[in-house]
Amino acid sequence: MKLRNLDSNYTDIKRNNIKNMLFLLKIFSLLLAGFPFFQKFTISNVNNPYIDYVQGLHVTSIALAIIGAVILFWMTLDKAKKKYKHIIRLEIPFLFLIFTISIYANGVSGNAYKFLYLIIIITYTIELKGNYGKMIALLSSCLILIPSILHLQPQQSIDSDLALSALFIVIAWTLGYYVKLENIHIDHLTHMTNVDGLTGAYNHRFFHECLNKYFENDALNGTLLSLIMIDIDFFKEYNDVMGHRKGDELLINIVKLITENIPDGDLLFRYGGDEFCIILNGTTQQQALNISERIRLAVYNYKQEGLEHLSNKRLSVSIGVASVSDEINNSHSLIDKADSALYRAKYLRKNRTETYDAIWHTFKEMSNPNNEDTLKYVKTLISVIDAKDKYTYAHTERVAHYCELFANYINLSPDDKRTLIFSAYLHDLGKINISKDILISDTVLTPEEWNELKTHPLESVSMIEKLEGFDSVIPIVKHHHERYDGCGYPSKLKGEEIPFLTRILTIIDSFDAMTNKRPYQKTKTTEEGLQELIRCKGTQFDSQYVDLFVAMMKKDH
Repeated sequence: MKLRNLDSNYTDIKRNNIKNMLFLLKIFSLLLAGFPFFQKFTISNVNNPYIDYVQGLHVTSIALAIIGAVILFWMTLDKAKKKYKHIIRLEIPFLFLIFTISIYANGVSGNAYKFLYLIIIITYTIELKGNYGKMIALLSSCLILIPSILHLQPQQSIDSDLALSALFIVIAWTLGYYVKLENIHIDHLTHMTNVDGLTGAYNHRFFHECLNKYFENDALNGTLLSLIMIDIDFFKEYNDVMGHRKGDELLINIVKLITENIPDGDLLFRYGGDEFCIILNGTTQQQALNISERIRLAVYNYKQEGLEHLSNKRLSVSIGVASVSDEINNSHSLIDKADSALYRAKYLRKNRTETYDAIWHTFKEMSNPNNEDTLKYVKTLISVIDAKDKYTYAHTERVAHYCELFANYINLSPDDKRTLIFSAYLHDLGKINISKDILISDTVLTPEEWNELKTHPLESVSMIEKLEGFDSVIPIVKHHHERYDGCGYPSKLKGEEIPFLTRILTIIDSFDAMTNKRPYQKTKTTEEGLQELIRCKGTQFDSQYVDLFVAMMKKDH
């Protein structure tokens, strides 16, 4: 779908109002076209002693029936124009025929009904725009001047017809020019309301309007549609160091880079301060991923003053991708899933592209292929977490990511790696049953609130027990808040009593909690988080795995 088809509500209302006005004008013109016939009948019978009331009534009834039939036919034709747009081209010769017969019904000389051609000129100059009005004016002039050319009317009548012909052309030209200017003005105003004033990308309001239009027109027809959401990494940091003017300049340059790397006809929107969206029509998820990676690399290789002050010394973006599917079948769902994918990319250490279904690829690759029902159940539970608490969902994604990296780093067996990653995804399932006020509290929790929060490992276990093939995950999830010194919960296990995969998960879970924003505690940097792990090894954490995790993180940086 092209941009020109994504009309605003105002344009739709305006078009309908003009259409109704012109339709009434055409009906009125048909009624006027009937007057010469009545006039002729009345004049021809004014001295006829035999005409009576009944005969007049019969004639009037027949005339009204004919007019009614013409109007009904016209209304049917008007409705058909919505489906068959070429029908409007048939209206013009039809009206010309009716008006010409009407005009010449009482003779060609000095007929007062030649103005009827003006109705055709005005109506179709407005409705069809372009040069149609001038062509219709020229044809109308020819029709009223033909009798003059054939010497069928007196000189006086010829002079008035010439003046009327000139009037036709002047009105068609003037009205056509005005309609053209008015359309240009409206297009300009529409463009101004749809475009972000700084970057030139389309704005947030128009994004929702366009996406809703896509679903109204295309989604039910199986049309491919993908959404890319982009967030500029460390933009606030750049803004703070370089100032807002340089920050605005960076946004403008980012938009240019993105525009150069998306297909023609696809639309770029500024979704928020440093967030952008791209609607890709007719694009599969894999194609959207390829476009996203092209954008990510273009931004990463971009050079601008001040980038050396950023944490990673380079400009980068995090990108989330989602595509229409059986599960994602409306605009709100598509936005939510793309946003979740973006959240995953941004909090999995940025400068990366993620898709909404990346987590399910992991499950499908590592699970028993016969456990489709189990996977659907897990998917539902994690989706509930996503809807209830964005922090917990993103935390789960990051912990799973770190677990995969660490499993590869220490060469865990495939079975242990699978168990560790699944445990990471499922360890906070029990938070579904925790009050949302506790999960998003921005104050230190009370003892009663802490006691409620500490129930989530056992709540998680009660859900996992219903899953086929996840028995090995249960002890990992149940004990991920145990401490190496025996002061943890729920079972106060100590040292080697704690399963070794649990000891790994505890380290990673705690590290991510320390290094990402939480309402009730100060966020630590990566280095501060690693130092805290070292400080607490032997008491809260297994020293062996702390040293390995710290080594991995420092090597990766």
